[in-house]
Amino acid sequence: MAACPRLKLIARVGIGLDNVDLAAARRRGVAVTYTPDAPSPAVVELTIGLMLAASRHVVRSDALIRAGRWTRLPGRRLAESTVGLIGVGRIGGGVARALLGGFPGVRVLACVVAP
Repeated sequence: MAACPRLKLIARVGIGLDNVDLAAARRRGVAVTYTPDAPSPAVVELTIGLMLAASRHVVRSDALIRAGRWTRLPGRRLAESTVGLIGVGRIGGGVARALLGGFPGVRVLACVVAP
């Protein structure tokens, strides 16, 4: 902030402002905002993508093929799985909704974590 004397706004994408000196911003009259929901859909998609990659051995299969070897690695379908979620906030709740809406037969177990 010292290097930007005309700074008027700090806009943080994502949740949390712990990396912003709020007291310094207040002293300088700099407004501080954040967008807690903005990255949530992308994180939900990435989470499900990683679940698919893990359950279908995508990374290991890719490495084997690149090494010139083909080994059939039996995977597991998400629609036939039980998925456990710890927390059902923005991300966990979004993952649960996406799984239940897109993978018929999936079972979702969720643990609500108290603050």
